[in-house]
Amino acid sequence: MSTEKPIPSENMLSMPHFLPFKCEKSVKCNPNIYFKPSEEPEGELNATIRGRPIKGAIVDLPGNNKLVFGSITSAIAEGGLESKTIEVKQVFSQFGVWNLSIPVDETNDMKKALSWLEVSKCVHGYNDHVDVDVKAEQ
Repeated sequence: MSTEKPIPSENMLSMPHFLPFKCEKSVKCNPNIYFKPSEEPEGELNATIRGRPIKGAIVDLPGNNKLVFGSITSAIAEGGLESKTIEVKQVFSQFGVWNLSIPVDETNDMKKALSWLEVSKCVHGYNDHVDVDVKAEQ
């Protein structure tokens, strides 16, 4: 039996991951030094953070939804109006979700939150086949 851990795929290392902790300091760090996920043969993701085991899963965003990372720059335009420009850095259709010691399943808060994307689509979307005429009451 081999104790060698599988090497994570380049795709897994390049996607965003939501980890079950936060950093108290706002300094630049290289997470690849401390976070090295591995995929088990049955598809489960495992890693450790400072000796604590964490379990993960890759989550696909539903439909055509994307996760966008970018930077916002502000400038004062003519007339004193502020204009903002968003520069898209990366776009993702999936991300990693992690729990402390517990495998990620459908009860995970992040996975449950994604179901609201479909609810929002139903509430704010429209149906091309229904013609509704709404008139203001006078």
